[in-house]
Amino acid sequence: MRYAPSQMIRARARESLLGHYSQAVPAYLSVAVIEFFIYILCASFVDADNITGRVIYAALNIFYMLVAYIFSCGAGFLSLKLAAGQDVRVSDLFHGFRTKIDICARLFLIRLLISALCFSPTVLFATLLSGYFRHSTVLMILSVLLCLGIVLSTAVMLALSQVTFIMWDYPGYGLKRIMSTSIRIMKGNRLRLLYLIAGFIPLYILCLLSCGTGFLWLVPYFRETLAQFYLEIVRNPVSRPETPSYPASPGSPT
Repeated sequence: MRYAPSQMIRARARESLLGHYSQAVPAYLSVAVIEFFIYILCASFVDADNITGRVIYAALNIFYMLVAYIFSCGAGFLSLKLAAGQDVRVSDLFHGFRTKIDICARLFLIRLLISALCFSPTVLFATLLSGYFRHSTVLMILSVLLCLGIVLSTAVMLALSQVTFIMWDYPGYGLKRIMSTSIRIMKGNRLRLLYLIAGFIPLYILCLLSCGTGFLWLVPYFRETLAQFYLEIVRNPVSRPETPSYPASPGSPT
């Protein structure tokens, strides 16, 4: 089975959003406002001039990223509902907090650990040789380690990119099966997803030039495109996950 090109996947996303922007935009806008205020609160009450303050600041930033990731999981639920032609609500983006907060939190911690491992050689090297940054050889090695960390972390994150859809599409799957399924169905599809994401870069630049107002249109479009990509690869008989033997959970988009 041949996969649809990126242009067709994006066209499907636009078709799913027709008539639903009035629902999707307030949902994503509400979450953006909530995340903004959480970030401001985390940054406002910390004195980063001492070690204790820096530790607290780092912990609060991790908390902020955790909240943002759980909202991202809720965005996967909302996007699958749109793909199924269902109406969406602001509360859909909070679905991760209500039903799968434990799995979302563990997935976030795994992602955080993977990122730490990928960039640990760079951080260790920079810490040990911080006094030798003027030497070109040290800077070259540091640059190579940084590039390797970026490539490795990107490859792993692409392999795990479908977990925010699988957890809703197959509500009976546990954490290990969600991750293994994402890795399996993304074999041979990571570059396709990277190319699909890269296609949004010009649109993001245009949204920045519009003082950010364009993101009200772009964020739902981008999220729905990712959902359509997921549906495209699970339709392939080779990569399709096993059909669960349990009924779909209430409110499940499938």
